[in-house]
Amino acid sequence: EVPGIKAEDLNIEVQDDAVIIQGESREETEEEHKDFYRKECHKGSIYRKIPLPGPVKTEDITAELNNGLLEVTLPKAEEKKGRKISVKAK
Repeated sequence: EVPGIKAEDLNIEVQDDAVIIQGESREETEEEHKDFYRKECHKGSIYRKIPLPGPVKTEDITAELNNGLLEVTLPKAEEKKGRKISVKAK
């Protein structure tokens, strides 16, 4: 959940064996009346570093923000399989 943070204010990176999610929200409100003037500023940030259980396909990563809920899809990369090599006698 990332309430109050817009999609353009989010940054998602995959480094080594972790995904890093960073974001910042800012909101300013001003109210001016005959007798007073009020200005409020709210600021918040998020930083999460989540370890990955294995390798991922970085080119297929997607992220979607819907009503303050961030969904990041990290497809698992195929494991490299070993190869048997036969030895020839001379």
